[in-house]
Amino acid sequence: MGERERARTGAVRDAATLTQLDAVSAQLTDDQARLFGDLDREHERIHRPAPASTGQVVTTSHAPVAPERPRKVRELQRSTAFLPKTLHSEAEIDAYLAEARKRLVSELSHNDAIKLN
Repeated sequence: MGERERARTGAVRDAATLTQLDAVSAQLTDDQARLFGDLDREHERIHRPAPASTGQVVTTSHAPVAPERPRKVRELQRSTAFLPKTLHSEAEIDAYLAEARKRLVSELSHNDAIKLN
């Protein structure tokens, strides 16, 4: 068991209030999101196609092409996009989804993509 796991186990064992347990839950959710992000980046790195090589050197007089800027992807917790709420009617569901859509569109307007965790 690693140091981080021991710290989380100790925090759960020593928690005296539900708020302290909730804080551990948030830390675990962040750890999970970080792990999934690391896995996604490693998967993309491994499966990135290798550049084609013919063994011949080709020179051109074309102007250099600016490198493509990296995509800005915002990681967003589902609990942030879809706030906990009890819904009792179709109208409440429609209003809830409209608010969630507004939050997602707002995040997308500042980024190239949104990744829900």
